[in-house]
Amino acid sequence: MSFAGGIEIFLIGVLALVIIGPKDLPKVLFACGRFYQMMKKTAQGFLAEFEQIQNFAEVEELSKTRKEENAKTTTRTPD
Repeated sequence: MSFAGGIEIFLIGVLALVIIGPKDLPKVLFACGRFYQMMKKTAQGFLAEFEQIQNFAEVEELSKTRKEENAKTTTRTPD
């Protein structure tokens, strides 16, 4: 993290402290953390679903290729 990024985070923290207040700031941060965790879990679930779909498509494609290869080898006539 660059020096400018640290100053920006510090200013955001000071603004949050002034706007929200020291009494409610921990509650707001806790709620933000829980929301972040929920969104992260949801995103991981979506990624897992997409991965399953991709794997299923790859398996189907492999199965189709094998069937075609088997059909070619069984229809050949010996020389």
